[in-house]
Amino acid sequence: MGGARVMELQDTIGNFEVGKEFDAILVNTTADNTPLDVFEHDEIETKFEKYLFVGDDRNNEKIYVQGKEVRLPGSTTASRK
Repeated sequence: MGGARVMELQDTIGNFEVGKEFDAILVNTTADNTPLDVFEHDEIETKFEKYLFVGDDRNNEKIYVQGKEVRLPGSTTASRK
């Protein structure tokens, strides 16, 4: 919330209150054919770090921009069912 307040955007962004905008990626750390090696004993922080350093678009299950799910042209990752 501090960053939103500094930018005077606290009425639009900054937390998960209903009506506020958000951008998000739903990540699948166990997706097939990705460079991400995740093990059963890995903690959530370790999985997140691995995604940041070696994950790619194949790990992205869904992408949201301004609260709406988007699909990029040619993408096979967003909105997989």
